Amino acid sequence: MKLTYREFCDDKIQNTEEPELQWDTTDELDITQKFDARISQGWWRNIWLREGIFITIYRHQPTECIKMIYPPELKMHYVKFCFTLSGNGQWLVTSPNGETTLPFTVGKYLLRGNGLTLQAVADFLAVETYSFLEIEVLPSVLRSFAASREGELPFELQHIVKSSPETYYLRAGDTTPMMNVVLQQILRCPYQGTI
Repeated sequence: MKLTYREFCDDKIQNTEEPELQWDTTDELDITQKFDARISQGWWRNIWLREGIFITIYRHQPTECIKMIYPPELKMHYVKFCFTLSGNGQWLVTSPNGETTLPFTVGKYLLRGNGLTLQAVADFLAVETYSFLEIEVLPSVLRSFAASREGELPFELQHIVKSSPETYYLRAGDTTPMMNVVLQQILRCPYQGTI
């Protein structure tokens, strides 16, 4: 099945027979929704931590292999950290320098800066369960955490945040043991509500 990024975003929530679900019924900022069964069996959960930072957890099994096509120059406002917890797929990214394949398989993460997208295809290679944990942060929030008094990000983070006409930064890496500990703490968080 081939879908554009926009079609996937629009179609994944259409024709769901069940209303939105909530893990914590007292928290309006923690919402779980089911995928349209024609596309995938499963759910995704959005947790808004504060303005400009949220977590999304996906767990779903596509009804068939999916190729999701990202058009070039789609504006991405958030810096995104995406950790693959299960599944086997890949990104094929086309740039002026050629094509690059980035895996999204267990033990891998993708870091994407804000800015304009390159032409890319996300390829869900098999009909199996895919689980991801994504953390998205607005550049202004990232600056509030990490910038100097002058408002400058540390040199190590400057390449992630782009001005509006620039292409986003994209990198894949291996999830470290310490990252895995934090991911498990997020997934098994015992706290609800304000805490």
